[in-house]
Amino acid sequence: MNKTDAKLYENKDIVIIVFDLSNRKTFEHADYWFSRAKNFAAKETVFALLGNKKDLMREISEEEAREKAEKWAAIYMEVSALTGENINDVFRNTSEEAAWNIRKNYSKITEKF
Repeated sequence: MNKTDAKLYENKDIVIIVFDLSNRKTFEHADYWFSRAKNFAAKETVFALLGNKKDLMREISEEEAREKAEKWAAIYMEVSALTGENINDVFRNTSEEAAWNIRKNYSKITEKF
């Protein structure tokens, strides 16, 4: 890990890691990106694992991807950048989760005063 990693991941409310549903190597490499981000992210950071290219023949099952997301305590969604399927939902779901975390933390802070 280096200073660039710290700048990329610390103080972020949301981290989205994308892999190609039609390419197993990208799915396996997602663990690398998750571990880098997790080292610097706040515990409240919302993680999302996105399976892209939903419109193509898949190499990774939805069940397998959901298991990885569950292990990470991340949101899992499948999208197609080509067709736009679920793209807006990703941003809506992750930002709603991040907003909830911010409100929860704000409540904890104000309770102390």
